[in-house]
Amino acid sequence: MRQWDILLFPFREELPHPAVVISNDERCENADFEAINALICTTARLNRPDTCYKGGRGRDTLEAMILTLSIADGLAATFKAQGRDLARSAFEALVAQGFREWQLSRAEVQDVLDLSWHETEAFLARYGCDRHYSEDDLAQDRQTLKELFG
Repeated sequence: MRQWDILLFPFREELPHPAVVISNDERCENADFEAINALICTTARLNRPDTCYKGGRGRDTLEAMILTLSIADGLAATFKAQGRDLARSAFEALVAQGFREWQLSRAEVQDVLDLSWHETEAFLARYGCDRHYSEDDLAQDRQTLKELFG
């Protein structure tokens, strides 16, 4: 388990809910700790189009959802003291995990976060989201282009 991983938290009387791990990797890997910090999400569908997230191209890119995060006051204060927008941080973590799991393309990440190409590359690097494009991959792509275009 690592920081920003998404787990399913098993509630007793409800279906499991996604939880974003926010403890750092050192804590997650330390067997001396019995618990980690996570943001547990619940969702509610909205039927109001004015609440939909607008992507960079001004169109609805996601169904509107409200995510309610219950966290300790001290943790919220830590994020606030760092000048971080907790809602944006959680949203970015979900987007990054979606990219890691091949559920979102690079272009979708760029669009949903309303970022430029360079900002998207910086975002993916910050969250450790590389897709390991190897020299063999490059050679294969070059061969394919050569076959297609001569």
